[in-house]
Amino acid sequence: MKPRNEGGDSVPRSMLDPVRYCNLRTIESEESMTAEVAPASAQAVTDHADKGSKFVLQPDEGNSYWQPKPANGYITIKISPDNCTSNLVTMGIQVVAPNGCYVREHWHSRNEEILFCYEGRGTILVDGQPHVFVPGTTAYLGRWVKHKIVNDDAERPLKFTWTYLPPGLDQFFASIGRPRRAEDPTPEPFERPADVVGVEQRTGFGPPLDR
Repeated sequence: MKPRNEGGDSVPRSMLDPVRYCNLRTIESEESMTAEVAPASAQAVTDHADKGSKFVLQPDEGNSYWQPKPANGYITIKISPDNCTSNLVTMGIQVVAPNGCYVREHWHSRNEEILFCYEGRGTILVDGQPHVFVPGTTAYLGRWVKHKIVNDDAERPLKFTWTYLPPGLDQFFASIGRPRRAEDPTPEPFERPADVVGVEQRTGFGPPLDR
């Protein structure tokens, strides 16, 4: 943009007031920058090709499975590659029955796990060291870290979330359990399937520790 006088004629830069000319150039630069960084429209963002999945699940929603001895209780899968576009994570809840029930000691050969207790009272053993497992307790368990979860309450179930990276735990629970509906009565305790070691190997578990 060339500077012009009040009559509209071009004015040589040498005749301009330096401060005024500098201000003119600053305004022009700011207008140009604003045009360059203008954000994409809301519609363009909404239609982005890489937009991820979205959903909200209520407490009883998700595929659920009764679990065999010694944990008994049940699990519910909330997030997995079966219901979202991510193939990086699976997440759900586990309810361990009271009166001495527990999750066997085990470890994972290629997966990481995060547990978060939200109801009940129990103990989590991490590489043999016991820790209280109560509402608000978080446990991060990397590869080859041994862990076991015990429900210490004689009457109330122990409830916690599990997050497994990458997926696999969802397939493990579905393979060893029995389909569950929220309105179903609790079944009698049942044994693990005969091929449980093979299921563990396919879903990221290390060699058996506690049989």
